[in-house]
Amino acid sequence: MAQHLRLLALGEPVLKPVYDHGTGEVRPAEHVEPRDVVIVEGLLPFHARALRECFDVKVYLDPEEELRHRWKIERDCATRGYLIEEVVAELRRRETDAARFVRPQRGFADLVLSFHRQSTVKAYANLGARIVLRPTLPHPPLDELVGTLRRYGYEPVRRFLDRALGHPAEILEVDGGCPPGVGGDVAQIVWRRMHPDAGLLRDRLGLYLHATGEERRSEALALAQLLIVSHVVDALHGGFRALEVVR
Repeated sequence: MAQHLRLLALGEPVLKPVYDHGTGEVRPAEHVEPRDVVIVEGLLPFHARALRECFDVKVYLDPEEELRHRWKIERDCATRGYLIEEVVAELRRRETDAARFVRPQRGFADLVLSFHRQSTVKAYANLGARIVLRPTLPHPPLDELVGTLRRYGYEPVRRFLDRALGHPAEILEVDGGCPPGVGGDVAQIVWRRMHPDAGLLRDRLGLYLHATGEERRSEALALAQLLIVSHVVDALHGGFRALEVVR
């Protein structure tokens, strides 16, 4: 995998192995051409140093455990043909490996994104988000968030400094019920600090497919995605644009 990523970075195509979850076998390799942006996802992308050095932006998805189990059960049963009992047994079997190899990768990520329920009620709608912005990347300045949100009389989006994984970090918390107007104001702060973004589909941020098949929007998801997008744009264009002070 590290070799393939280095080749793609050099502008060379690769033949990527394809694992078939239905049969447990490796299918014929897929021809992958280099692009300006290459997205890599998986369980162990930051485990080896050779891999970590290939990434401009490293994101670790760290949902609460019950939510993570629910997502895996829904995905594996709906798209991979597994029974619920099989998925639960696999989760239990892999827990030791997850604790030993997967979770320690949080310490290498630039952004750690945690989705969580807003109450003890077992409801999975309107998930909140907690985003750890580690000082390994120059994150968009969010200082004006506090001033922007004060006029609403409450803060469904909060920015503060704390310690995460034993190190200082900037934290952004977004309530699951964050109103679109508040989320839109915060998003504009980030958009204005980005380089020209004519190729980005702003109206697609935050959209997800509900279990009913209906497309819905989450402000917490939209802001998390926007922060990730801002870093991809930054990697392409080399630095966030300075913001003019508007009075």
